[in-house]
Amino acid sequence: MTGSDLTKCLLDLVGDATLEKPNEDFADAAWALLGLALSKLPPSQRETLLQAIEDGKLRRHVERFLGASGVPEVPCGTRH
Repeated sequence: MTGSDLTKCLLDLVGDATLEKPNEDFADAAWALLGLALSKLPPSQRETLLQAIEDGKLRRHVERFLGASGVPEVPCGTRH
């Protein structure tokens, strides 16, 4: 299975799931998967990706979906 196949499979699985609190449950699962995936990387690669996330890479990935989902955008908060 390729990385693209895995992504499609996971998106299909989540899209078909019935959750009690869909938005919150999906986000919690995504954080868990992201944490697991990052923990599997060698330390230097993990640090590079964590820095990319802190520098806005995750926000750019989220923005890819905002237009398609119909979820209104919330102005960005203060960066800590």
